[in-house]
Amino acid sequence: MTFRAKAAAAIAAAVMCVSVGFAGQTAMGTFITAQASQTEQQLRSISDIQSDWIGNIFYTGQAIEPELTLHDYSQNYVLVKGTDYSVTFENNVNAGKAKALITGKGLYQGQKTIEFDIGKRPFYSETTVTAAKKEYDFTGYEIKPDVKVVSAGKTLVKGTDYTVSYQDNTNIGTGRIIVKGIGNCEGELQTTFSITAGQITASNVTLAKTSYAYTGKAITPGVTVKIGSRTLVKDTDYTVSCSSNTKAGTAKVTVTGKGTFKGTATKSFTITKTSISNLKPTAAASKYAYTGKAITPDVVIKNGGVKLKKGTDYTLSYKANKAIGKATITVTGKGSYTGSAKCTFQIVPKKVTGVKAAAASKTVGKLSWTKTGNASGYRIYQYNTSTKKYVKLKTISSNATVSCKLTGLKAGGSYKYKVRAYKKIKGVVYWGTPSAAVTLKLAANGTPVANHGRLKVSGANIVDANGKKFQMIGMSTHGLMWEDFSNITSKASLKVLRNDWGVNTIRLAMYTEEYGGYTTGSGFKSQAKQKVIDGVKNATDLGMYAIIDWHILKDGNPQTHQSEAVAFFTEMAKKYKGQNNVIYEICNEPNGGVTWSRNIKPYCQAIVSAIRKYDKNAIIVCGTGTWSQDIDQVLGNRIDDKNCVYTLHFYANTHTDWLRNRVTSCYSKGLPILVTEFGTCDASGNGGFNAAQTKTWLSLLDKYMIGYMNWSACGKAETASAFKSGTNLSAIKKGTTQLTESGKLIRSLYKKRTGK
Repeated sequence: MTFRAKAAAAIAAAVMCVSVGFAGQTAMGTFITAQASQTEQQLRSISDIQSDWIGNIFYTGQAIEPELTLHDYSQNYVLVKGTDYSVTFENNVNAGKAKALITGKGLYQGQKTIEFDIGKRPFYSETTVTAAKKEYDFTGYEIKPDVKVVSAGKTLVKGTDYTVSYQDNTNIGTGRIIVKGIGNCEGELQTTFSITAGQITASNVTLAKTSYAYTGKAITPGVTVKIGSRTLVKDTDYTVSCSSNTKAGTAKVTVTGKGTFKGTATKSFTITKTSISNLKPTAAASKYAYTGKAITPDVVIKNGGVKLKKGTDYTLSYKANKAIGKATITVTGKGSYTGSAKCTFQIVPKKVTGVKAAAASKTVGKLSWTKTGNASGYRIYQYNTSTKKYVKLKTISSNATVSCKLTGLKAGGSYKYKVRAYKKIKGVVYWGTPSAAVTLKLAANGTPVANHGRLKVSGANIVDANGKKFQMIGMSTHGLMWEDFSNITSKASLKVLRNDWGVNTIRLAMYTEEYGGYTTGSGFKSQAKQKVIDGVKNATDLGMYAIIDWHILKDGNPQTHQSEAVAFFTEMAKKYKGQNNVIYEICNEPNGGVTWSRNIKPYCQAIVSAIRKYDKNAIIVCGTGTWSQDIDQVLGNRIDDKNCVYTLHFYANTHTDWLRNRVTSCYSKGLPILVTEFGTCDASGNGGFNAAQTKTWLSLLDKYMIGYMNWSACGKAETASAFKSGTNLSAIKKGTTQLTESGKLIRSLYKKRTGK
């Protein structure tokens, strides 16, 4: 009989005894009491009860109430839930320590707490991780698929039960999803997904505009391609091509994936016809000469920078396009162009032909031309050298008048003219195209060469072409090979010397052996020679005489470079044999002990012979000993040439009466002398400015009509220079503001001598 059965029988017997006792002997009360006491001793405390091991319990997300097995080992009895005890639970949902609160019932009394563990739900085979999709298109950004995590049939909550991280989830390939348990879950599970090339579809593509006016060029709209929030890069992520985009109509844009994007999308856009009226056509030329036939020029019409094609883009029609006047062209659109527009052109009188200009005198000219049919008259234009434009000179209102007189001109001037015909119709004048330009050249009025022609030697003097004594009055350059000194030979500066000073001759001093001289190197040689050539040209253009000076100084003996001199003067004679203004000075200042008989004359004979092979008539100037002072050595021993003269040089403060007496003596004996160099100061060229001695010298030379050239027309910082240092020699000014004391004196004396 079980513990519970025995207890139940005892209780029943006790009850029965109580009932009998009330009816019978009081002795029975003792029995009942004894029995009750015995029953009380049989009630047991629930705290003595033992529980079997509950087992492994894991978090499920719900309240966990495990079945309990309770033992009363003293009675070898397993308690019955609901009969022997009741149970409630605490902290039995989340992982951690949970409690079972046991309360005794029946024969059991009191309470007992049994603790059990709820373990964190581990991620193992009962847990599954599923990505929302197994495959995603590349976007260039991180891809983070949503996941579903189910454990033991329960869907877990992200952020509560687990976290999600990603690896390799941007570029094409296999991305990884890592799920880690948190809260009531633990462990880690992974799954993968694929990233494939991004798919471009029409929904990803947007055109900048869907309608364009025809431009004559292929039209390619701006394209924007977006996948998600990412804007793709043209030529890196996709390419663009167009079709049917060169004419009006419907065109297409095709976007093709590239690199990490795939697929093709097509968008359409419209190209509308462009109205010709918006393009402002013009005739190919604004004027056409009258021909007596219909004139049908093309037009120039552009759409942006694209020139339209006749027959393809437009057609033309004409009105009033035969007679002189205004003609109209109607341009009508064709193909990708619509509408029409008009432009005009003029039909004008024919271009004047047969235009001639002739000099009537030194200051008057005559212009003539061939009559132009259908013209009302003519207009004459003259070229303005200041504005470099042709300006109106006069208008002739008669078609029959085909010449006009040109007045107000300057002797020696050069003038250009054009003639154009015109037709007047209803108050509107139609001008023809100007004729070709004609040039009128007038004879110079009073230039030295124009007035005197070729010079020659007669007795002890130089005479002009008319046999009249002529005094050469001029300036000598400093060394031509030195740039600052050669600029004086510009046409502008020579003109000032001629017109403002009275200079008729320029001496071109080309050093031979000094730095940069003709004999010092091939580069210097060509440079020095060119300076001479330029100087001769400018002097010739201005009607001045030019002396080509072989300027020996440092070399002393002219024979040192005799072969070079022969070659040089041969070249010069060939070049200038036909000119009447060139004079050859073949050795500037022989020095260093050389004599006329031993050194200078033999040299001069060789050079004169070389020149005369080509230039039979030019004057040749021969230097003399001791820096061209020993003119007396030539007496009785002259060069056998009728047009040779002999050089005298002086510096006023050094060479005084003794040298002047030599001049008088030699001149009186018939020796032709030319002073190709003189200074107003010491022979050094610097210091000792002497105006009085200079005047005395020039007075003597004027008396004998002996020519002279002042040293020098440069701005070197020395007394002999005519111009102040820093003067722009290529454009000297009239007057004295740029002149040194020497320059002021020479200008004054020259002007007085020449009557300027």
